[in-house]
Amino acid sequence: MSVVERGQKERGPHKPQRSPIVLTPHRLEEDIQTEPETSRPPVNVLPPRVVGWAVLAGLATAAIVGVFMQSRQDRQPADQVLTDAARAARLATFQSHGPLRLSAVPDAARLEVLAQMGMEPQARQALEQDLVEGRAHLGWLTLWDDQVQDGDVIALTGAGFSRTIALTKQPQQIAVPISGQGDAFVVKGIRDGGAGITVAATTDAGTVPMPIMAPGETFNLILSGA
Repeated sequence: MSVVERGQKERGPHKPQRSPIVLTPHRLEEDIQTEPETSRPPVNVLPPRVVGWAVLAGLATAAIVGVFMQSRQDRQPADQVLTDAARAARLATFQSHGPLRLSAVPDAARLEVLAQMGMEPQARQALEQDLVEGRAHLGWLTLWDDQVQDGDVIALTGAGFSRTIALTKQPQQIAVPISGQGDAFVVKGIRDGGAGITVAATTDAGTVPMPIMAPGETFNLILSGA
């Protein structure tokens, strides 16, 4: 037996060698993570009740604005009636009228009326002395806004008396100190509600329209007793 044959016999029968198996891991579908979606900001949706209140608030605001604008439109035509010719006519009527003759305040109401005149103590004391001695008496002056009541304000000053008057369509009766010969009072425009300060006086002889003023303008008003 040769040496080769003896070696093969000692090793036993030849077995073919297998190549090693390499296992490749497989990914299951549930293990595959999808890409996260791009985050979007949440959409705020107001409840229906809130939306309803917002709509009602908007309608109410629109209604208020509409009423305000309509009131201005309703007032404008009356103010526009006072053209330059109308203003000139008022001034001419006032200048041609002369002193306004006022009706006297009854003596029985003198103390009550004096307390309501708001005079300074020294001026009131002097007026009371003139009233007692017959150098002066109290007369009723009636003023009102003879056009549109729009917030016109005037001041009346004279004979130690001063009063600020907010004009209205309702005539206002004011007690003023006057003498038989006539006293000059100053009428001054304080506030213009629109298209000029309009004021008129009512006497026993009728209504006397006065010049239209702007704030700060003045004119003299002559008052006398009956």
